[in-house]
Amino acid sequence: MQYVNNTFIDNYVHFGGDEIGMACWDKKPSIKEKMQELNISDYKSLEVYYRQQQKKIWRQITPNKKAIYWAN
Repeated sequence: MQYVNNTFIDNYVHFGGDEIGMACWDKKPSIKEKMQELNISDYKSLEVYYRQQQKKIWRQITPNKKAIYWAN
């Protein structure tokens, strides 16, 4: 996590979520392979998994930085 803390030099770390285009996921075999590996059957569930992984990262950010996040 030191990488995240050192990469963002100000007091904020931005995590975006509104850029996801699920239609493009259908064209990427590695995404489908990862979904099979994780036993995820649809793209909405994959997005939920992604958000859960982000939360794990947020919890490891040093206390002097704030996470900023938005999604549509």
